[in-house]
Amino acid sequence: MKPRLVLHIGTHKTGSTAIQEALHCERATLARAGVLLPRTDRPPAPQLRKHCSVFAAAAGGGEAAALERQLLIREFEGSGAGTMLLSEEGLSNPDPSLVEFFRPWRDRFDFEVICYLRRPDRLIESLYNQFVREARRQEVKPILEFARAPSTRARVDYPTWLERWERLPAVLHVFNFDAVRATGGFLKSFSEAARIPALQTDQDGRNPSIDMRLAVALAHLNAQGQRYEWPVLRRAALQLDRDARFAPLRHLLGRDERNRMLDEFAPMMTVLTQRFGVTFDNEQPTSEGAGAVESLDPAYLLELTARVSLLGRPAQCS
Repeated sequence: MKPRLVLHIGTHKTGSTAIQEALHCERATLARAGVLLPRTDRPPAPQLRKHCSVFAAAAGGGEAAALERQLLIREFEGSGAGTMLLSEEGLSNPDPSLVEFFRPWRDRFDFEVICYLRRPDRLIESLYNQFVREARRQEVKPILEFARAPSTRARVDYPTWLERWERLPAVLHVFNFDAVRATGGFLKSFSEAARIPALQTDQDGRNPSIDMRLAVALAHLNAQGQRYEWPVLRRAALQLDRDARFAPLRHLLGRDERNRMLDEFAPMMTVLTQRFGVTFDNEQPTSEGAGAVESLDPAYLLELTARVSLLGRPAQCS
């Protein structure tokens, strides 16, 4: 019987950090149960508790991929474990090379893939909120252009890239993230799918959402090439949220674009239900206007600037 290779591939914005932190805390318990969580301290991001080196090597291919596989096998064989578990949400990117990285191991391992999905419109808004603030991306497009971009659309074409993993071949465990989270059993669902000891601390709420007015402001700053201190802006925005200075803005797409998008993705979501058993709800955000939100809110921006100044680290313009 071959050993197992369990791949947690995300997706983005579905509690991956909570899983990775919990896995790191339970590393010794996992090892006693015969599960290796390989090192996460290799470049390009050794400070993160996820397998960035695997993603980087898989995306890069060539000698880097071969070396990463060699390092992982050496660590696995030295551990005496019967299961290796890797977690990196970037593996859900719609890039065939990510699956190809594991193909040389088809005769060595039985593959299992764990994946959490969100309704496409919700994931797109969450990705936008993340990408505008990531230093390596610094997204500049307004939300509608971002949502309609082919690269974004490919990310939410779930059946296409899930089928690549299925053809590896891998056994797929696919979940509706929002539905699982609503039950309060997010880490429990992961532990059961991976067949590992229960992960004890659910850190699902460790990364609170920030008013989407800030995402709009960051896209404008990025487009103008201005520099800013993201941690300070985040603290200021969280202060505004706590003080309830503005009615929360959690969505940017607008009712018209959201409905158009859901109509467009309906056939894909039917396939997702039929093939992988995942069904999404039809709920609409409350208090969402008809049009997309792409313009700066002057009152919010003024208040945010004031809070940043009080924190003593004003945004710096180039």
